[in-house]
Amino acid sequence: MLRRFLVAIGVLCLFGTAQAQDNLTASEFRDGAIVVFENAHPSWTFRAKGEDAIAYFRNDTSSDDELEGTIFLGYAYSRYLDDPELGFEHVSNMVDTLPFTTDEPSNILERVVLLLRPKDVLESTPPDAGPMATVEFSGDLVGMFALDSETALSYLPEKSLIDQGITIEDARDAAGQNLTARRGEVFIVPHESLLIMETENGLAAGLPLQPGFCDAPEHNHAWWLMDRGTIVLAPISGEDNSKAALDLLIQIFSNAVSARQAYSETIFLCEAGTTQILSLPAS
Repeated sequence: MLRRFLVAIGVLCLFGTAQAQDNLTASEFRDGAIVVFENAHPSWTFRAKGEDAIAYFRNDTSSDDELEGTIFLGYAYSRYLDDPELGFEHVSNMVDTLPFTTDEPSNILERVVLLLRPKDVLESTPPDAGPMATVEFSGDLVGMFALDSETALSYLPEKSLIDQGITIEDARDAAGQNLTARRGEVFIVPHESLLIMETENGLAAGLPLQPGFCDAPEHNHAWWLMDRGTIVLAPISGEDNSKAALDLLIQIFSNAVSARQAYSETIFLCEAGTTQILSLPAS
């Protein structure tokens, strides 16, 4: 778990070197995008399909009989050419909408979970899926409903709830119970003065939406959703080391934002039982 956090920090340190290189060709961009998708969905298979598309398959197979769909990269690549400093930012947003459900599952309330995702993700959803089922949060984050399975998350369109007569309130109540049952163990690992929080099944992004995350005085902390499965916390206890923790969190966060590699561009503050956006000093 901590290894993923350290690797992410290392990528930020090296990002400036990558920016100095020539722009990627379409096929190089496609190959880099395959790596992004493979890291996010290790139980799936991704294969180049022409210069600007990727075929993806379930069950670690590349048999055409198991073809799940095709990812078209033309728009993401055009955005990269317009601003190479974006890197694979738009591809990373696409990861959060793959897979998405277009069928009508019969067991939504048994499998639904609610996870925080950047609002930009909603701009990357396929048009034929319709609006996604969401709840408001704060800053640049939104709560997205998804169906959890052993191999992947399928993000839910509003239509899937409406067709089965499920309200947002019903889905949220079920999602809270399901997250507790499906998340597995919660890991909190110290790193210098910070705490790195993940869950056994990669559902940490749902924890801030759970009751109790900010309720108790001992839970006072600043937190940042570093990626879709990792929360970085700086405890705020009034002790001398709490300032050092917050300073370190802000430094890591600012480096990610400057490198345009930040998954979320908001740090939140849990204090006195409330969640609010942390006001950062002007740079």
